[in-house]
Amino acid sequence: MVFNSSGQLVYNVHVRNGVVVDAYGNEVPGCSVNEDGYVVDAYMNIIDPATGDLMN
Repeated sequence: MVFNSSGQLVYNVHVRNGVVVDAYGNEVPGCSVNEDGYVVDAYMNIIDPATGDLMN
């Protein structure tokens, strides 16, 4: 789960082709993938997409 640019929690996210998407395949605004392959959400939380663990 990540926070999008509106501050809402989005569940069931994953990385597809270098883009963070929700369960329906829609891009999650405010989220990106860093150079290490981790998801960075709108609040700068760094999440391992393989495990869902918070890295920072």
